[in-house]
Amino acid sequence: MLCTACAAPVRPDLFPVVSRAQEELSIAVLASSEAAEPEEKPPPTSEQIFPATLGQARFAVSRADEDALSVDGVDCVYWLRARGVDFEVVTDFTPERPRRARASCTIEQPVRLSGQIGGVTYDVDDMLMSCSLARGMVELSSRLEDYGIVSVDIGTPYSCRTIRGRRTLSQHAHGTALDVASFTDSEGRVYDLEEHWERRTDSPVTKEGRLWRALVSELFEGGVFNIILTPDYDADHENWLHLDLTPGQSFMR
Repeated sequence: MLCTACAAPVRPDLFPVVSRAQEELSIAVLASSEAAEPEEKPPPTSEQIFPATLGQARFAVSRADEDALSVDGVDCVYWLRARGVDFEVVTDFTPERPRRARASCTIEQPVRLSGQIGGVTYDVDDMLMSCSLARGMVELSSRLEDYGIVSVDIGTPYSCRTIRGRRTLSQHAHGTALDVASFTDSEGRVYDLEEHWERRTDSPVTKEGRLWRALVSELFEGGVFNIILTPDYDADHENWLHLDLTPGQSFMR
């Protein structure tokens, strides 16, 4: 006897029948899920992470990054790279020991900079120094650019020697000191320390004297260098501005 109320059997080789309403609903759900997927972004380029020049780095590194990169313990080499500094890490440094010295000359994280930092050229044969001094020179260069300075005459940062008349090593023996003799601005004006430093006054009258005083104050008050010795200190510094990073010290004269 035929059962008219029973459902027709479904053959296994046939797809079940789907209504048009069910089909439209499935399409809408699928489209919604695809739209919700986040857009995949390409990874940052090396140029975005490490800008090619110091000038570009100033705009590429945010204030938050500046603060994060400046904390104690940050990798100094990364700090330099993030600012586009042209340098190389020195891996073959050999410690020396001056005659009658109490210890050997060593450099913590030795690096060698090119003669150009940002828009400032340094007139010196060798730029071997500690990475910490390299950071100080980046800060120095930034301030010099603000004054329109384009070139600087300096002594060799690293020199394995003692402090004159003593057995104690100079900060130069650790690549953490810099001696500056003169600056030249973009108009060719020379700011010679021996000629233009106005002794024992906080109110220089010449343009050159004011620049020297202003720069020294900025470097010391900004904590860029711990020790700053000017011609006011003694006769040995009448023609060289001495800047160094003696740990735990703070002195300017």
